Amino acid sequence: MSTIMSKPGINDFHNSNFRVTLGDFPGAQASDMSIFHNFVKSVSLPGFSLATTTTSHFGVDELHNMGSRDNNDLGDLSIVFKLSEGLLNYFYIANYIQSVRHKANISKPGQEKQKDNIITSIAVDLLNNQEKAIARIHYFRCVPTSIDGLSLDYAQTGVLTFTTSFKFEEMTFELL
Repeated sequence: MSTIMSKPGINDFHNSNFRVTLGDFPGAQASDMSIFHNFVKSVSLPGFSLATTTTSHFGVDELHNMGSRDNNDLGDLSIVFKLSEGLLNYFYIANYIQSVRHKANISKPGQEKQKDNIITSIAVDLLNNQEKAIARIHYFRCVPTSIDGLSLDYAQTGVLTFTTSFKFEEMTFELL
């Protein structure tokens, strides 16, 4: 049985050694998640920085980190998606951004809690040559913050793509 048949909806059918899985998407049904999973083209993992300060003690400067849970120093997770049929993956993300701009709760209509408008997790699995996951980078409580525009052109013959950037609150890295 092929990998795509044994794990429907998960984008490990390509020759790259990674797989991206969104835990959910606000406003989308579980049956709709394949429009995200099966159309990932690439992912750019965020960079990280840590604020530091120096103090002087008996004329010697000492470096100290400024540990904090603030998200100011976290980079963005960027995913390049291939455009799905009917532009559905693009419209879901664009609708999300538009709805949040107007303070609508698309995760649970009828509730006012904006915190519900999150993707619970995005997992990036690193695969070996046999397409077995060997490590996982897990991003928690993710929020799509931007989406590229689309240029629909009659002369364009290639696959259309767009980039979406995500902010996240926490991340973990584990060897499997």
